Amino acid sequence: MKRFLNFLLPFAFCLLPFAAAAQESDADARPAFSLSTSEVFTTRDAPNFYLTFRRIPQLDFRVYKVRDPFAFFEGLNDPHSLGTGDANVKQERTWLERFAEWKRVQRQSVRRFARTQASHDYRVTRRAISDKAEVAQRVVLNASTFAQVPLLNGDQVVTTWRELLPNNRDTEVRRVPVDLKQPGVYVVEAVNDLLRAYTIVMVSDMGIVTKSSPGQILFFAADRFSGEPAIDCNVHVVFKKKTIAEGRTNSDGLFEAKLPDERMEDIVGVARCGNQVAASDPGSWTLGQPGRELAAYIYTDKPIYRPGHTVHLKAILRWRQMDSK
Repeated sequence: MKRFLNFLLPFAFCLLPFAAAAQESDADARPAFSLSTSEVFTTRDAPNFYLTFRRIPQLDFRVYKVRDPFAFFEGLNDPHSLGTGDANVKQERTWLERFAEWKRVQRQSVRRFARTQASHDYRVTRRAISDKAEVAQRVVLNASTFAQVPLLNGDQVVTTWRELLPNNRDTEVRRVPVDLKQPGVYVVEAVNDLLRAYTIVMVSDMGIVTKSSPGQILFFAADRFSGEPAIDCNVHVVFKKKTIAEGRTNSDGLFEAKLPDERMEDIVGVARCGNQVAASDPGSWTLGQPGRELAAYIYTDKPIYRPGHTVHLKAILRWRQMDSK
């Protein structure tokens, strides 16, 4: 569901084949949209998410606060995405699409250059003004609006609104601000007719850093402003929709999770300290490596030999022990 005058006469004629080749397919003619987030916000930040859409005149948004983060992450089929992935996406772009992409990249480079000429405080102020103007255009919705696609859980709704969008044919990306000042894990749902998309917005003043090695993951939880260790935080390691390790951080903010001896992918670490919740993907490629492996270095006593010379070989063998800390 993841989910876009005249010149010289001879020149106009030569463009006709490209225009015919760029005729949109049935898949491109259908409305499509998707949501995504790329960071964990603090209570001092302005939380937002990104909306990618085409042929959508409006979207209804609902934001839910997750009550039990451990149960929530255990219930995800894929910890990196919400929903299904059956959107029909063209794999090969036409000449006009590639040209449009090139123009988009050039616009972004010019925009980035222009932004670097302004100070950080100025950009933050301008963004706050833009967010305020965008929020002012929203249409407030009530519960009776959601008859066709009911709310996931009415008791956990934090805010709802209708976003008015330009009904363009080409795919666009928009940064959407959302007013979330309280810490927690939030699910954002976008609805248009019977189409739906989801993403997660996380607000937390606590951060966790992980280091993985064969058979274990080391967690460090700390305050994101002061850097002080977060003590006695409840930490869960979730794999294949169940908790495989659980414990609490010590006085140094550390927790070492022992893992089963098997290949693991898509592991998620979730930590909760009071009302502060943080989640992290530790990365699983080191977990599948052996904790102890034999390393060898073999070489000759000379770089070059003459015919009839005896070749002598030397070998150094040692056991390489993976560092667990």
